[in-house]
Amino acid sequence: MARPRAFNENEVSEAILQAFWGRGYGATSIAYLSEVTGLLPGSLYAAFGSKERMFQLAFERYMALLAEAITTDYRGSDAIEYIFRTIVEMTLDDSDRRGCLLINAIPEAKALPSDLQAELRRGLESMRGILVGHINEIELEPDAEPEALVSLLLAAAISIRVFGRSGFPAQTLHEVADGAITAVRHCQLRNNC
Repeated sequence: MARPRAFNENEVSEAILQAFWGRGYGATSIAYLSEVTGLLPGSLYAAFGSKERMFQLAFERYMALLAEAITTDYRGSDAIEYIFRTIVEMTLDDSDRRGCLLINAIPEAKALPSDLQAELRRGLESMRGILVGHINEIELEPDAEPEALVSLLLAAAISIRVFGRSGFPAQTLHEVADGAITAVRHCQLRNNC
């Protein structure tokens, strides 16, 4: 019979997430994960597997938290506004300026194992899918290009997180969000896209 774990798995999983989020994949060593979790490297490996698997679990945890934060009962352009206001709020509330784990990992993607690269692509597609779903709820002007609009929104969301991590003033983040929201509202039928 296996021994019960002598640690709180949820707390350790959160510590692993915070480590990767704050430092990135490449700069987060097993020694550092051991330090922040209080577990010896062997215990970490036994509980969570490889460093790659720990990152994957941390990433999945992060994406679930992100999806929960931007999930809304609003529809269409109101949902887009809610999402962008939430992204700005999350960014401004991040006193450590960690940015977004997904976006932070993109520059490291080529150095990541292929399964983690695929995980990042799925993360981006998940975010894109949320935006597509809300754009599809809007009756757009005939000349509007929904895919281009979604790409613009995704780029704006990424910009907000990168600007926030880089220390740009709150006004800049709000201006990017306002621009994205305005673009959507202008593409609605009868608003001249």
